[in-house]
Amino acid sequence: MTKNIFTFVVNFYGTNSYIYKNLNSNFAIIIDPGGEIDEIVDVIKKNNLKIEHYVLTHSHFDHISSLEKIYNSYPAVVIVHEKEFNNVIDNKKNLSAMFGVDGIKDGGKNIKWKKVKDDEKFFCGNQEIKVIHTPGHTVGGICLYIDESSVNKNGDSEKYLFTGDTLFRGTIGRTDFEGGDYNILMMSLKKLASLPKETKIFPGHGQSSVLRYELETNEYFKNII
Repeated sequence: MTKNIFTFVVNFYGTNSYIYKNLNSNFAIIIDPGGEIDEIVDVIKKNNLKIEHYVLTHSHFDHISSLEKIYNSYPAVVIVHEKEFNNVIDNKKNLSAMFGVDGIKDGGKNIKWKKVKDDEKFFCGNQEIKVIHTPGHTVGGICLYIDESSVNKNGDSEKYLFTGDTLFRGTIGRTDFEGGDYNILMMSLKKLASLPKETKIFPGHGQSSVLRYELETNEYFKNII
């Protein structure tokens, strides 16, 4: 277990929502609030967290359905890739209408958004977080790469990658929804393969992993390396 990453398995589809907390402060970000929020709120309160950003790895309903509810209690800037934004606020494109769940109301006009590009950086406290554009599951899917070496002066630094539905333990995200493209997803995997092999992976569904393990065992990586 990682002391400053909190994992919440939410909704019928087993989506992983995350809180990432800065090592040196109470600043935190919430990644993919896609279901029940009671446990997330409990962690925020118990740890006196200051939510600095929300990040949506992609637009699908099971990763965004609780955004407005928790945003109303803890307002903060919502980060989404510029190519994914229109899908996030369109309840047909984000599949909310198809699956009969609440989507984003009023085109997201009551939310403060920040549209980002590939390789753009933002901060959680003093921790830099890098956006990696990884299309293939959707057109504007992103991963978040965190290298704590710049802020951890007391021991070995950790490297983390939040992958949304781009990469799972032993497999990858589906490509049959609108905006999906298998060949483009393979190109995104090739981009991830260049990261440090000790990087710990936190996916949008299922168990966590390590990049080295995926490079050695995941059949999809074997197709590109």
